[in-house]
Amino acid sequence: MLEANGDTPQGTNDAIQQLNQQLESMREERERERQDYEAQQQAYEAKLKESSENFDKAVKHLRETVTSNRKLSARIKELEEKQTETATGTNAQTSSDSTSTDTKDGEAVLKRVHDLEAELKAEREQNSTLIQSLRDQLSELSTSTDAKDKEASLRAHSLEAELKAEREQNSALIQSLKDQLSELTKSSTTLQEQLERQQKNDSNEDTSVQLETTKDELEQAKGEIAQLKELNAKLVDKSKEGQPSSLVHDQASSSELEKELTDAKSTIVNLEARLANGSEHVSEISALKANQKELQDTIASVREELTFANTKHNEAQAELFNSKEINATLTNKEASLNASITELGSQLSALKLAEAEGIRKLTEQFEQEKNALLASRDHLLLEIQELKDKHEQERSQPTQSAEEIKELKEQYEQERSLLLAAQSSLQQELDSLKAQYNEDRLGSEALLKERDSVIQGLEDTVASKEQSLNTLRQDLQTVTNDRNNLQSQHQTLVERVKSGIASKLQERENSFRQQVDQLTAHNNSYLQTIDQLKEELMASHEHYEKTSRELEHLRRRLVDIQEEAAGEVVEKENIIQDLQARLHREEREREDWETMAGEQRASKDQAIMAMRAMERERDAARVERESLRQELDRQIQIHQNLETVMEEFQSSQESTIQFEVENLQRKLSATKASLDEFQSRALSAEERLGQMTLDVERVRQLEREVMEKNVLIGTLRHEAVIQREQLAQAVRRQRDESNQNNVDIPLISNLFLSFLAIPRGDQRRFEILQLIAGVLKFTDEQREQAGLIRRAGGGSGGGGSLGVMTPTTNGSRSPSMEQMRPHPEPREVREGIFDMWASFLIRESNVNAASSSNNNNNNNNNNNNNNPGSRNPPQ
Repeated sequence: MLEANGDTPQGTNDAIQQLNQQLESMREERERERQDYEAQQQAYEAKLKESSENFDKAVKHLRETVTSNRKLSARIKELEEKQTETATGTNAQTSSDSTSTDTKDGEAVLKRVHDLEAELKAEREQNSTLIQSLRDQLSELSTSTDAKDKEASLRAHSLEAELKAEREQNSALIQSLKDQLSELTKSSTTLQEQLERQQKNDSNEDTSVQLETTKDELEQAKGEIAQLKELNAKLVDKSKEGQPSSLVHDQASSSELEKELTDAKSTIVNLEARLANGSEHVSEISALKANQKELQDTIASVREELTFANTKHNEAQAELFNSKEINATLTNKEASLNASITELGSQLSALKLAEAEGIRKLTEQFEQEKNALLASRDHLLLEIQELKDKHEQERSQPTQSAEEIKELKEQYEQERSLLLAAQSSLQQELDSLKAQYNEDRLGSEALLKERDSVIQGLEDTVASKEQSLNTLRQDLQTVTNDRNNLQSQHQTLVERVKSGIASKLQERENSFRQQVDQLTAHNNSYLQTIDQLKEELMASHEHYEKTSRELEHLRRRLVDIQEEAAGEVVEKENIIQDLQARLHREEREREDWETMAGEQRASKDQAIMAMRAMERERDAARVERESLRQELDRQIQIHQNLETVMEEFQSSQESTIQFEVENLQRKLSATKASLDEFQSRALSAEERLGQMTLDVERVRQLEREVMEKNVLIGTLRHEAVIQREQLAQAVRRQRDESNQNNVDIPLISNLFLSFLAIPRGDQRRFEILQLIAGVLKFTDEQREQAGLIRRAGGGSGGGGSLGVMTPTTNGSRSPSMEQMRPHPEPREVREGIFDMWASFLIRESNVNAASSSNNNNNNNNNNNNNNPGSRNPPQ
């Protein structure tokens, strides 16, 4: 019975532990799912906030672009005003210089415009990809949240079903455990009653056995004494009867005496044997005393175990109190979570209202900005047209245009850096949210582990108490076995005492009685200690029952709390689903508004792009002007470098002179002749320096003359182009007209005017005279009068032959008519007017190609030597 009763609580404890583990695993899963759902909800809300912030940033960016456009328009107006002020001091010569460079500037401007358009397209594509990726992430989040909500609902239903089944199983197991506990209590009470009865019976049997042994010993001793008295009396009677007959009977009496002596000896031997048996009995009694000491030691150990069990019981009570506190904290946390969920619901409603108001305001702002942009587009088109007209006047202020370009580039880089910073901040916020989620998860896991450890500790204490009860039962079994052994030993001793001699035991009867009294006193004390131990065992059983009841109460309370939490979770999940449906609706509405806003932005962007294209053209022209200005500055820098070289040369000469003078002062007493030589050298060096300065002034004059001549060459080329066009028109007219006698009046007039405009030292003056003579069909006399031919004799006799005059240039000096030398030319070899015209055009094209490079260099030198606004017209 004891073994069966010891096995059943161990199995029940294992079952209870398994149930507790299953319940804890289910709680952990529920809490993890709830935490995952809350984390997903927080992430979704954070992404909604981020999208709204990005939308606000985009609106701010649009506003900033509008303000920047307004600032640029105002700046353009200021530049135009400044350009009109500075254009009054410019010369007509700038227009002639700009015609040759406009084509190149235009090509460079077009290239830069294309490059900037490509960059803007790339940036738009990047922005579109970013926006698309954000939308995809939002859609994925919405789908994932929906799927996870469905999974959570399904898991909640399955968990509820499992919890119900487990509750039923737990109730059945608890009922079985209660029945087993009641049976155990009944068996323990019956065992205690049996132990008491056995102890009473043992004490009574011991006393009765001892009394019977003592009575038997006394009766045996009395009988032996009576026999000895009878024998003595017989001997005395025989001695008194007569001595004569004694001799007769001496032999018979001697034989009888011998027999009595042998009997006495045998009795003495028996008594000695009995005494030995008594000594053995005494040794056995001492062994019993030793066994009693061992029993006392075991009782003391049992008491110590009881005290240890009491301490553990107190610890278990403390742990139960701690578990109650932990449950209270958990309930408080659940209440705080419920409050946070309600706050989140209110925040979501507030966010919805704020989003609706923001969308309404944004639509109004977009309409206002659209109207403003349409008005500004017309204004910008007018400004662009005016800028095209006034594009040539902006070259006088390259530094301001360069600063504006830098400002625009800085604005573009700032906007790009803002976008990159916003992207990086979004990534950082995502990382921080992930870190917070991990920290919250770790904290919840730590709390669950603490709770599990507390429950495990309580279960360990219960198991330890059950083990202590089992040990006590085993100790009781050992005590009963020892008692049975003692009883058997006692019976053997009684048998030995009965078989021994009682004469020697009479002397020790008192000592044995005293020992019996002592043993009875010890037994009474032991019985008292056993009663105390029984009371302590009963108290420990009562504490165990109380603790088990408290555990059951706590478990029921936990089950109730879990049920309430599951119901609240289901209600909150329904609320969250409703809120998510509303959020999806509002997101769709927001997407519709965003599409409308995107269309408006596209129209605005088109207008802005047109404006920016014109601004880029203007900026490219400014950049070209800045490059020309830089080249002019470079030439000025070269000139300044030459001047610095001259100054360094002078300073080096002066330093060498000073050094030599110092050396001469040191060696003044020794070398006076060398001093004169060095002075003469110094004078010659100063003369050279003077000559060098004169040469520098001459070089500057020559550079100015070269610049003026280059300007004249440019004007003449421009006029040559015009004349070529007029000549081509005249040739076409002459080919079309059948009458060869007609003369092209504008051609002759242009040729005559160009003849007058060309300086006298130029070769084209003679060629133009030849063309005029060919067109007008001069005779030889007319050619001679014009100076195209002259007679070979040089006199007025007219006997000399005629020759064609060819111009000869000598440096830059202007030739006269006397410098023409005659070349004999027969009439058969003369060229026609058209052949002359073709050869003239070929030569002019070659000359123009060769002098274009010289013209650019001369223009650069002219720009280096003359500041804008201070140029003088050619004399």
